[in-house]
Amino acid sequence: MAITPSMSHLFGGKKYIIAGVHFRPLPGSPGFDRCEGMPAILRRAREETRILIDSGVHGILFANEADVPYLQTLGPETVAAFASLVGEIMAEYRIPYGINVLLDPVAAVGIAHACGASFVRGYFAGGYVTDVGIMDTRGPEALRLRANLGAERIQLLHNLVCAFGVPFVQRPQAEEAYGIRAHVGVDGFTISGRAAGFAPDPSFFSQVRGAVPGVAIVAGTGVSKDNLAQFLEVSDGVIVVTGLRKDGRTLNPVDPRRVKEFMTRVRKLTAA
Repeated sequence: MAITPSMSHLFGGKKYIIAGVHFRPLPGSPGFDRCEGMPAILRRAREETRILIDSGVHGILFANEADVPYLQTLGPETVAAFASLVGEIMAEYRIPYGINVLLDPVAAVGIAHACGASFVRGYFAGGYVTDVGIMDTRGPEALRLRANLGAERIQLLHNLVCAFGVPFVQRPQAEEAYGIRAHVGVDGFTISGRAAGFAPDPSFFSQVRGAVPGVAIVAGTGVSKDNLAQFLEVSDGVIVVTGLRKDGRTLNPVDPRRVKEFMTRVRKLTAA
């Protein structure tokens, strides 16, 4: 039986930098530009991916962050657009990449399998009161789809903190992580702040790691060149988006200057 690669194996056992590429609003979203259409989405996403990979990031995470308000079950037009974009962009690259579909983990697993992605970030457990309504996550469906597709190679990273809502029942993060690992079977966790661009409490990482040793623990929001050393110390890797964007705004285009400064900091830290 083939060994399923862990996040650590995907990145050669080293600390990893995963940079986010946020698509412009996709078909089906209220913000979708019906005049410019898919070509405009592809142009920007392709250019941002090129800038990030040329800078030396270790992985890419594609997301439909601009598709507000978020749906818990994506329409077929959005799923098809997402898969088409990722497949076309990543055909020329050979680094690990992942899928983050807000808020549909089932669609994310399907897209990841179709386009050869290595991991999925999403909500696979729990229930939340959010800015876009009541969210009952679909983790059991996502895990079954992954198994039925024979796609266990896809790593599932659960968002341990909801960045736009609160859980129905508040539990200590370490206790929650243990329960989700035992009863859902995700492969790792992202730990985030209260919203995109806000850093989490670094002390949470050691608490969660103590409860679920051996699984990936990734910093999910708020990482910048200024606090990078701190989060590389406590995590296996980081996902960075806002810190690489023009004016530090999450949905703005990637800023090549910020990317260069961030990756220069990464190289200095890893060399040390």
